[in-house]
Amino acid sequence: MRVAHTFIPLLILLLSLATKAQDQKFYQLDTIHPVHDLKPYLFVLPEKDGSYELTQILRDTSLQFRPRENFPKNLDIGTTYWGKIAFETQAALEGWQLHLEDPRPRDIA
Repeated sequence: MRVAHTFIPLLILLLSLATKAQDQKFYQLDTIHPVHDLKPYLFVLPEKDGSYELTQILRDTSLQFRPRENFPKNLDIGTTYWGKIAFETQAALEGWQLHLEDPRPRDIA
């Protein structure tokens, strides 16, 4: 089994330009630069039983997202992790896209 398969259900990023999450840091997005270190701004919510609906993740302000740094480097394989990053920008986001990078080697057996 390849390690890459362990992270397929890992994370769905929910992007928001106006998130009111408690203690959420806003990342000042500079659309001119294509590479951004977003890890310090990533908040995570583990889900072991598959009970959350997408609308609940988007709207329920009582869910306790925690900073990614509060979790171990390697997350549990059997758990789904929802992620949230809050952006602020002065620039127009028309045509802008977020691309996620997987820093792990692709050829791990």
